[in-house]
Amino acid sequence: MVKRIKEEIGKKWKMEEGGDVSHFLGIKITRDREEKTMDLRQTSYIKQLLDEHLDKRRRKSSVPLQNVPAPETAASTAERKENPQIVGKLLWLSNGTHPDISQAVGEQDFLTVHSDANWASDATTQRRSSSGSAVFVHRNLVAWKSALQRCTALSAVEAEFVAATEATQEVLFFRHLFKAIGIDVGIPTILSDNTGTIQVSKDPAQHWKLKHIDTKYHFIRDNIQDGNVKIKYIGTEDNLANIFTKPVGKEAL
Repeated sequence: MVKRIKEEIGKKWKMEEGGDVSHFLGIKITRDREEKTMDLRQTSYIKQLLDEHLDKRRRKSSVPLQNVPAPETAASTAERKENPQIVGKLLWLSNGTHPDISQAVGEQDFLTVHSDANWASDATTQRRSSSGSAVFVHRNLVAWKSALQRCTALSAVEAEFVAATEATQEVLFFRHLFKAIGIDVGIPTILSDNTGTIQVSKDPAQHWKLKHIDTKYHFIRDNIQDGNVKIKYIGTEDNLANIFTKPVGKEAL
């Protein structure tokens, strides 16, 4: 069968017989025909990764990963620039030969979306709110949105809830896109500066507060319960979606 496929390909494109493959995209391939096994390793890639990004004195650790990793409180400009490179390389490693580090790499919040709303910002008689979102692939802005909501929110929490639902749809699109090309980005994170929205999104018991809202806006709650997304609090001054819902002034910029 393999021979027939090679013949068909050879009819359309020029091919050279190079023998058994030993390396492919940085993966070392060792085949044992007698045992009918194939071994895949990225030892050289890991060594190169360590040499580039990790000091030799810090390489050994008796604890692979804390149960709850401590958040990064301060990082230099050089470290913020280097970190996305490291995570990208670790993602390639986890998708290649080391699925055992997938969870640890996923803790880095590779895919996030900032969500915000400005309640009743429309000055017309409709008094509708505005939604804003900003999607980041490891701190790199890849998509953004600023638009009036299609429903009239009765409170700031409702407006933020609708905005968070719209942000959920956007970030899940990118998760599915990465999955289609073989990249596991973990669980996307929605960042909101409204604690009420976070509460009603997580707790089904709070359903009565927003049961009058169109069912499509409860999309976020279902996906949080199913483990497809997670929602966290972010301070208003750090919410990068603010710029898409209201004038923020030169100080914020």
